[in-house]
Amino acid sequence: MSRNSWNRRTFLKAMGLGGAGSALLLSGCGNTDIINEVDLEVRKEKVEPNVDPQDFVQPGVALYYASTCRMCPAGCNLHSRIREARVLKLEGNPSSPVNHGRLCPMGQAGLHAHYNPDRLTKPMMRKGGKLVEVSWDEAMDTLKTKLAKKNGKLAWLNGAVSGHHAALIQAYLNEAGSKNMFVFDTLPPAVGHAVNEAMFGYAMPKLDFKKAKVILSFGADFLGTWMSPVQFATQYAEFRQPPRGTMVMVESKMTLTGANADRWVAIRPGTEGHLAMGLAAMLIVVFGGDTHALIPLYAVGVFISFTLSQAGMVRHWLTDGGAWGRWRLGGHGLGALVPTQVFDLVHAGRAAPASVRAIVVGGGALGSDLYTRARELGWPLLPSYGATECASQIATASLASLAADAFPELEILSHAEVRTDAEGRIAVRSPALLTGYATAGGLQAPKRDGWWRSEDRGAVDSGWSRRRATDWPRAAIAW
Repeated sequence: MSRNSWNRRTFLKAMGLGGAGSALLLSGCGNTDIINEVDLEVRKEKVEPNVDPQDFVQPGVALYYASTCRMCPAGCNLHSRIREARVLKLEGNPSSPVNHGRLCPMGQAGLHAHYNPDRLTKPMMRKGGKLVEVSWDEAMDTLKTKLAKKNGKLAWLNGAVSGHHAALIQAYLNEAGSKNMFVFDTLPPAVGHAVNEAMFGYAMPKLDFKKAKVILSFGADFLGTWMSPVQFATQYAEFRQPPRGTMVMVESKMTLTGANADRWVAIRPGTEGHLAMGLAAMLIVVFGGDTHALIPLYAVGVFISFTLSQAGMVRHWLTDGGAWGRWRLGGHGLGALVPTQVFDLVHAGRAAPASVRAIVVGGGALGSDLYTRARELGWPLLPSYGATECASQIATASLASLAADAFPELEILSHAEVRTDAEGRIAVRSPALLTGYATAGGLQAPKRDGWWRSEDRGAVDSGWSRRRATDWPRAAIAW
C-alpha cells in the first residue's frame, strides 16, 4: 500500500463512501463516478452525507414525487423514485389523463440529463465576449443589481413553459414593466394554436382518437413526434379495436404514423393545404353551405384549372355529364378560364354554379358581346390582361365591377407601371417581369431600358387601363 500512497485510512474512506465495490467502480467509470475527495478521482468535490434529513426520509426507503416531464412539450405526468435525496427512476403516473402511466424513451432519458457530467454546475457570465464561470455570490449580486428595478427593455428567453412556471415568469415581467418574453422552440406550434383558438376556442383542445371512425392526417406524425405521442399511441390502440377505424396519412415522407396507416398518400411538399381546401370545399357543398369562406380573396384558378385538366378539352368536358357534375359538386369559389372556354359555356347554355365567386379570364381577347352573354348566364367574369411573353399578370377587373353589366375597365396591379407610346402600344415595367428568354443563340433580353414593349394597344388613365376589343390580342391566365 505504501508504494502508491494509499494507506488504511484512505482505503476505508473509499469503501465507506461507496460500498464494497466502490474502488473498482471509481477507477473504471471515468466522469460517471461518484465525486469525492479520494485521491484516485480525477476531480475533487466535497460530498457531504445526509446528516440532517427531513423527518419523512428513512435510509434505504424510497419516496415518490409526482412531477411533469419536460423532455418535450407534451408534458406527460410522471412519478420519480427518490432515495436519500437522489432521484433514481422515472415512470409515468398511472393517474394521468395524458399518458396513463406510460413514459416514452425520451422521458426515461430525463434522468441522464439530470446527472449529465457535462451539465452546467456553476453560473456563467459573459465577460470580454466570452462566457466564464463565476461564483454564486457574484451571480446573485449581478441579478439583484440588474433585475431589482423596472426595465422595459428586459427580455426573458426560455423554452416552452406552461402552468405555474409560466405564471411566475409573467408575474415577474409584469412587475419589471416588461412585455418581452420569448420562447424558443425548434418546432413552434403557434400557428396550430391560433387555428385551434379560432375554431374551437381553445389553443390546445383534447383530441379523442378512440371515438373517431376515420382519421385523416396531413403530415402530423402523432405516433412519432407530433404533440403528445404517448397519449395518442394509447388512443390509437383503442381506435384499432373492433369495429376498427380507418387511418389515412397524407405526407411527403414515410413516418411512424404513415407506416401504421391503412392508406398512405404521398404528396408533394407544400401542397397539403391545396388538397385540404379541396376536400373541405367538397364536404361543405355535399353537406350544405357555401365555400366562399374557404377560398382566399386573391387565390384564383386552382380548382377550376385542376378540374379542367382532369376532364380534358372543354367541349368534351361539357358533353361529359360526370365531369360537369363533379365540377358543380366541387363548389369552387374563384377560378380562371380562357375566352374559348367562356364561348363553349355560353354556346352550351351552361349556367354558373351558385358557389362560383369570380372567374378571371385571360389568354386572349374577350369580346364585349361574349362578356354580356356570359353575364346573363350568371358567370361572374373578370377580364384581365397579362404579358404572356414576360410571365406576369398586369391588370384585372375588380370584384366591384360585377355590380354593373357593362364591360369593365381593368385595374393595373400594384407591381406594374404601364404607359403607352404615340401609337397606343402598351409598355410595362415591373420587377415581376421575365428577365430573358433562353434560346439556341443564348439568353435574349425582352426589355429595353427596363421596359417591356408589346404590340398590344390600349389606353391608360389614373391607374386604369381601357381596353380596345380589336387591338388587344393577348392576355395571360391568372393563377
